[in-house]
Order: sequence, then C-alpha cells, then structure tokens
Amino acid sequence: MSLLEVKGLRIEFPSRHGVAVAVNDVSFAVSRGEILGLVGESGAGKSTIGNGIIDLLSPPGRVASGQVVLTGETISGYSGEAIRQVRGSRIGFIFQDPMTSLNPLLTIETQLVETIRTNLQLDEPAASRKALAMLQAVGIPEPEIRIKQYPHQFSGGMRQRVVIAIALSCDPELIIADEPTTALDVSVQDQILQLIRQLCKERDVGCILVTHDMGVIANTTDRVAVMYRGEVVEIGTTGQILHDPVHDYTKSLISAVPRADIKLHRFPRVEYIEKVQTTAIDVKNHWLGQQETFGELHDGHLLEVQNVHLKFETQSAFLKKKPKIRSGFR
Repeated sequence: MSLLEVKGLRIEFPSRHGVAVAVNDVSFAVSRGEILGLVGESGAGKSTIGNGIIDLLSPPGRVASGQVVLTGETISGYSGEAIRQVRGSRIGFIFQDPMTSLNPLLTIETQLVETIRTNLQLDEPAASRKALAMLQAVGIPEPEIRIKQYPHQFSGGMRQRVVIAIALSCDPELIIADEPTTALDVSVQDQILQLIRQLCKERDVGCILVTHDMGVIANTTDRVAVMYRGEVVEIGTTGQILHDPVHDYTKSLISAVPRADIKLHRFPRVEYIEKVQTTAIDVKNHWLGQQETFGELHDGHLLEVQNVHLKFETQSAFLKKKPKIRSGFR
C-alpha cells in the first residue's frame, strides 16, 4: 500500500465570472522514502495540489471531487480540528520563503518547541531536547547557541534548514516541499536538496517536491509527474522522464534546458503544439505556455510602429518656471 494516494483530484475556484478549474482529475501515489517531483510551468497547479492535500487552499478555493488517502485513511473530507491533527504530526510542509514561515519576534527554540508540543505529548524540557536534536540533524553549527537566536540572525540557507527542522520535528509520514530552494543561491540550493533527500531516506518519509526546475528534478527525485494547465500529462521514473519522455509538453520542458557540453549562440525556440478544435487557427505554445496564433489570422507583420514620438513633461518645481519638455525617441 502506498503512503499517499491522490485519486481524481479536482480543485476549483468559484467566482462571479464562473468556476476556474485549477486542478483537474489528478492522480498519483507516493511511497515511503520516495521523492515525487511535481514539475511544470508557473500556473500549472503544482502548489495548488500541495495546498489542497492539507486543506490550505485560499478562499474560495475548494476540493470539488476526488480523494486524498494517507496510509489507508481518507483525509480529503477533513476540516477544522480533524485536518489540524494531520498537519504537522502526519504531513509536514516546507514553504518557499523561510522568512514568511518563521516569526521574526520569536527565537528559533520557541518556534520549534511550540510546534513539537502542539503535535506531540511532550513536556517543555523534552520538547527543548528534541528541538536541539532537530537542529543538529539538519546541520546547524553550534546548535546550543543558535537555538537561542532569532531568524534575522541566520542566513537564507540556515533559515531554510530551520524550516526543514520544524517540518520534520513531529516525525511526519509525508513532507510537501513547495519550491524550497527558489530564494537560495546555487551552492546552498544543492545543500538543501541533498539534506531533504538524506532525511527522507534515513527517516523513511515520503516527499512531494514542487518545482519548475528540471535540474532539481534530475538531482533529487525518484519519480516525476509533469503538469500542464492543471492536469498530469505524464508520470514516470526520473530517468524515463528525462531520457525518454513521451508527451510533447514534457519534451518541450526538457529541450528548454541547455546542455552543459554544447555551446549555443542562443537558447532554442521551444514549441509545443496543443491540439485545439478551431476552424482557422492552430495554437502553438512558445516557451511553455505563451501563445501565438497562426493560420488565416497571421498575414504579414504581427506589429507595425510608425512615426512614434514620446514627450516627458517634468513636474513643476518649487519656483515657478516654464515646464521643460524632453524628447524621447522617434
């Protein structure tokens, strides 16, 4: 039995203009110790799936249909106290920006201890010992000193290690990591990803890694689900997805990443042709989602500019004088 099963998940955002479907009929599974990558362009629905699993959707978002099953228990219908018992203790969450996850007014110890005591039946001394052990586990140097400090006294990479420590502090079964290295430089990014992979394997924790970076996917995940416009278009092992993709959109994602052993004068122009039923227009997606129309409507120049002259009038000064007009370009 899989650790997590997502079956036919559909997430909607109703409005007065109608219902926007953010995620449509998405299904996948995650096993213990496995890292599943959710990859796709911005707006594909990756983060929405993570938020939907633990009922963190921003109103008026809702799970319209489908099931989320954690170790045989359906949690998709949970709300209120029931879902709060799942968050933290059974499913941990690593957010994109650690500064929005940490309270700047509280010490690292206070935040760790609060999380541990909320989800585990431990007294304060035991929770403090566990908090210190978690900082050691994620590689924080001099944890006895650093645990008394505040978030602003940590670097970006160290703050993200603290967030990982908080996410793992209650021994969850599953971790959802939403773009956990976006704000970090390349060297620190690699350290954080290796830390996540190491801890998942050592603690037998499943992980959903949300990212748009194919390099992160290649170095970290065991399997990959490729998303496009709210749907999973392809899912498979990382090796299969990277070296033998089937879907055209997956091929476009991979071809957008330049090879290190070939020098290019410019990036290749990526095209993914989506089959759309129209009478006169074919839709081509350039650079993963940006649309151009071709066919009968494409005839001659797409844009023509003639005799353009810009003027910039300066604001009136304290002393009255004739305003200056500066020419822009012709």
